[in-house]
Amino acid sequence: MERVILQIEHFVPDKSSPVPLHLQLSKMLLRQLRNVPTSGDCRLPSERSVVAEFNIDRTTVHRAYRDLLDRGLVYRNPDKSLSVKKSARKKLHGPYPMIGVIIPERFSSFIAGEFGERRMPYINGIIDRAEERGISLVMLQMPAPDSPDADVRRFIRERCEVLSGLIHLGNRAITDDKVLRGILANKNIPQAFISGWSELKHIGTVAVDFESQIRKFAGILAGSGCGRVVIADFKVMKNETADFHYFAIERMGIVRRSLADCGINVETQDILQLSGGERDVSA
Repeated sequence: MERVILQIEHFVPDKSSPVPLHLQLSKMLLRQLRNVPTSGDCRLPSERSVVAEFNIDRTTVHRAYRDLLDRGLVYRNPDKSLSVKKSARKKLHGPYPMIGVIIPERFSSFIAGEFGERRMPYINGIIDRAEERGISLVMLQMPAPDSPDADVRRFIRERCEVLSGLIHLGNRAITDDKVLRGILANKNIPQAFISGWSELKHIGTVAVDFESQIRKFAGILAGSGCGRVVIADFKVMKNETADFHYFAIERMGIVRRSLADCGINVETQDILQLSGGERDVSA
């Protein structure tokens, strides 16, 4: 069984706070245990290493660990180390887990108009699937992009880390969205994108297998003797950032490559942009 040491993140001891240090540490550990992996042997770092890293008294660490033991979230190994129980995550989330859904704009705008009609199946699917699994959903409004770093950390700590996971339905088309970047960087929160992908390996992706269907269709066209096609497409806005990439932006490249592999050429003049100007891609 793979053994991993829990990394204590985002803990800043406040010695001026009326809250005792051991309770501050215990609270931080409880947040991290909510999303600890259920596979492998996850162990708490040694008391000595925590003392050295955060410059706090060993008694403080011992009392915080004792709290986790008393709650039945960890158990002591023969070598005196502490391992997280497999049931800890479920126990902390309780019988009614909750998932956050982050949308890139006001919800009423997100579901309005033509693109709202395309987005609603995503929303309905998320809600229906969550209901089937006994999971509650909450819509999250991210802080403003220019929010102070302390506010961003507080949002992640108090709104995101208490959830069982996060679903992203797009970005805010901001080149440097430090709020989104901070959320994505947090490996303690299971996260997934709908209709897009992130270069961060710990972020999941949910998308239709678009390419296989296009290749199948291209094969049918080639089999019928078709050697040239005209494609009608919406022009999409380049709302990509370093944190998020939309599958729709790559759609035309996939279509042309799949057709070319089947011997069907698509000339630039054969790609028609439908009327209506640029179309925003947010889902």
